[in-house]
Amino acid sequence: MAVVLGGAAGAVGAVGAVAAQPDGLLCAGRDVLGRQETHGIASGIALGGGGGGGGEYAYVADGETGLVIVSIADPSAPVFVSSVNVAGDALRVALSGSHAFVAIGAFGVQVIDVSDPGVPVVIAGFGRDGDVLDVVAAPDDSVLYLADGDGLAIVDVSDPYAPLVVGELTTPGSVSRVRVEGDIAYVSGEETGVHVVDVADPFNPVLVGSFAADSVVDVDAAPGFAYVARDFEMIVLDMADPTQPVAVGRVELPGRTRSDIVVASGRAYIDGGRVVVDISQPTEPVVVGQCLVVANQAVIRGPLSFAATDEGVEIVDVSEPPRSGVLGSISTDDAMESVDVAGSYAFVAEIGEGLGIIDISDPGALVRVASVDTGGFTHDVVVRGDYAYVLESVFSDRGLWIIDISEPTAPVVVNGPNTLRGSRLDVEGDFAVVSGVPLRFIDVGDPAAPVQIATHSGINGGRLHGQVRIAGGYVFAVGRDEFRIYDIAHPADDPIAIVGSVRNAMDVDMERGIACVAGRSAVKIFDISEPAAPALVGSVEFPGGVVLSIEIFGAWAMVGVGDGGLRLVDISNPAAPRFVASSEAWYAARFPWGLAVVDDRAYIAGGSSGLTVLDVSDCPPCLADFNGDGEVDTQDFDAFLDVWLAERGEDCSGGGCAADLTGDGVVDTRDFVEFLRLWAAGC
Repeated sequence: MAVVLGGAAGAVGAVGAVAAQPDGLLCAGRDVLGRQETHGIASGIALGGGGGGGGEYAYVADGETGLVIVSIADPSAPVFVSSVNVAGDALRVALSGSHAFVAIGAFGVQVIDVSDPGVPVVIAGFGRDGDVLDVVAAPDDSVLYLADGDGLAIVDVSDPYAPLVVGELTTPGSVSRVRVEGDIAYVSGEETGVHVVDVADPFNPVLVGSFAADSVVDVDAAPGFAYVARDFEMIVLDMADPTQPVAVGRVELPGRTRSDIVVASGRAYIDGGRVVVDISQPTEPVVVGQCLVVANQAVIRGPLSFAATDEGVEIVDVSEPPRSGVLGSISTDDAMESVDVAGSYAFVAEIGEGLGIIDISDPGALVRVASVDTGGFTHDVVVRGDYAYVLESVFSDRGLWIIDISEPTAPVVVNGPNTLRGSRLDVEGDFAVVSGVPLRFIDVGDPAAPVQIATHSGINGGRLHGQVRIAGGYVFAVGRDEFRIYDIAHPADDPIAIVGSVRNAMDVDMERGIACVAGRSAVKIFDISEPAAPALVGSVEFPGGVVLSIEIFGAWAMVGVGDGGLRLVDISNPAAPRFVASSEAWYAARFPWGLAVVDDRAYIAGGSSGLTVLDVSDCPPCLADFNGDGEVDTQDFDAFLDVWLAERGEDCSGGGCAADLTGDGVVDTRDFVEFLRLWAAGC
């Protein structure tokens, strides 16, 4: 929430500072102010105005889509304006005057007239012997600097219709990135390290120094220093003598560095804000937080990161970056496929190990307290009351195991092995359903003697395709391409409804009458208030990702995606579900098979990465936003003053006084001073 004095923020850069917030995923997700999806993979971005003024547009190198232009006049609501194809995949982009110069690898550079952002026009292009992987414009718009694989090229663009290469330098080893600070250009490559080039004379660039390092991703510079982003590390170089770069500071980075580093206002932003490092003391850099964005390139303007991501353009408030919301984790010898939580324990299905029981009372120190080897290929676990129901693979002969966990540290097998095998299961009261071939309905009223009461063919639920849920007297099941609903009162009857083109994962919320079901790289939301007539009401896409798991909690859905990590979706309006944020900056697992959300904590069974506990709490109420309109401004001051005057002197010892901000039971000048402090700090 921005602090706005005397009115709402408007132009880019006018958003006020944001006060520190808790580190839950829901709260951090609110820092993602705006998003505009693009059709390609956005790998480069530059900001500028139409015709060279205003700073109201983002120019995006969007892979196979070419150059995409997005209006960012309102950072909270970016708007697609136009696009234009280029000869190859657009990788990076630089602006010079009213022209965009797009690096397109083996096809060189294309020049695009963007004087009218609504109608961009390709006017020229030129090639290089190497692949042009990066392009930077000089501040005075006179020349471009290219990293073309073999080294550095300097291009005169005073006539954009006829760009002219005026200077070249072949570097030892290949390079992919270039940055310029004053008369010094820094060119870097993954195995080459960093080369320092004097470009005072653009006709005669001179290599003056180098810093050897491997796994170099990117480099940026500020007066006197260069900042090198490597895998899991940032190095600070003292550049007082450009011929002798000296490492004077290092800091370990959480997660593998993906793309870029940007230095601005005493901070270094890695991957567009995925990691934020305080560099006010260059010799002692400190990681201060991790924002929920993973960019391929970003531009930092004031408190905002304008990030080119795999999904498009994301605008993120990075003024107060949250810390990682990962509270703790525990590894596994095999792989975890499912998790359920009861009390102070998590119960996990481990593929080759059976049931694992983990004490979660301290998320920062998870402890395995017991296990039961069920001897097969374990897929799923559900805990109901004093029993854990553990399911073995459809390909094994170990079946459904029922285990007494009334004493979690000493579990006792009540039944198993048997022939009731499958892939996924759910249990409600005395009724259990097991997906597989066939779909099995089972009476578990006597845990020692479960009885199959009906079977149904055709759902074909396998390891990836077979989630089931029991709710409101109905069974909801998905298979390879169908969503079916059965009436528990008539277990042998055919399904009362069948819907096609859905698969994989599912969760059901009968209170709201909705089901979230995975489609092909999407989550579809169905109205199931009339179970016999489910109706599709909304959907949200996850291009390129296979949805493995879904968990509904409140107005949100957590979605586990097979390309790594979790996606948070706002489903408060089922007809318009909205992707809010990815957990990738905090947590990523290739196979987040199982999810459970309990009391602001998400428990993720992440394949070989084991069990992870993630804080998913939301932001607390903002007391400074006294009128609740989402902004902290003079209207809040007026609203508080009215209430303070009305309640002043009242007996508030029993509570109920809105102006008693100190909570001492009296509305007095101390409350007024406290509101001034909160109002000045913002939210």
